[in-house]
Amino acid sequence: PMAGEVVIPRSAVTSMHPNPFGGRLLYAGPFSEDGWEIRSPLPPEEPDDGLDDDEKKAEPDEAAEGDDKEEEEEKPKSWRHVGAKWYFTGGDDVIRRDVGLTESSLVRFNFEWRSRPPIAIALNADFAERPEPEEDEDAEADADGEEQKKVRRVPSRSDYSQYFGNALVLTLRSSYAQLLRCGYDEEGNPFSDQIRPSSSSVRFADTGSAEFEIRSNREAGTIALHVNGEFAIQWNLKENLADDAKPLPDGGGIGFTLMGSDTPVRISDIVAAEWNGMPDSARSFESEE
Repeated sequence: PMAGEVVIPRSAVTSMHPNPFGGRLLYAGPFSEDGWEIRSPLPPEEPDDGLDDDEKKAEPDEAAEGDDKEEEEEKPKSWRHVGAKWYFTGGDDVIRRDVGLTESSLVRFNFEWRSRPPIAIALNADFAERPEPEEDEDAEADADGEEQKKVRRVPSRSDYSQYFGNALVLTLRSSYAQLLRCGYDEEGNPFSDQIRPSSSSVRFADTGSAEFEIRSNREAGTIALHVNGEFAIQWNLKENLADDAKPLPDGGGIGFTLMGSDTPVRISDIVAAEWNGMPDSARSFESEE
């Protein structure tokens, strides 16, 4: 519809991959910022001052006084979309998008960096907001007869759950990789559980670029990281979380953040697809089917 018929000489074709992932292509880009969201940290929660909503409305709002005051300039976002790449310029914002990840899927992207900054990649994120705590009808009363209120922990900027909800978060640093399962408990408190890998040794150059591919199979309970086409690390979720009643994240979203870093990086060639579970496409020759 845009360019008409395109003819490519056979001499210019080096290879053809009719179904390179063993499943549907879910997303490829970012050719535009449409569908992506830049998420900033949540503002700190205000302490309970004992006033109800009507009393708060009756108090004078200092911020509303002085209409002649200039509005504060908005803080620039940490991410900029230029061409077909996301550029990170420093800060705490994250980029995220629902790409429809399935039970068995892969996420691939090209990462260019300086000074080996830490990066966190979210998988199977549902972007759930922090739930409100349920009222306990059988709550105990203190000595004065007043009902005791449950104190919720205030999430910090490093709590990935405020950005991704329930998700698996893979953090990559200069010499190791770490996989976390984050989310909210029944009382609305953020949690982060570390999942131990088969090994944690992985190194990246001070400056450079690499293609990262994360292969996830929720039925088998495995997450595997490949760097430049070579296997690096694998995690077994079922072994690590056998005694944990919390379900595995099953959202379809992905996200990226370099929280607190000021080193510029570029992310491009993002691909999300269904995965047939084959560790390597060449292994398909071993199957009679």
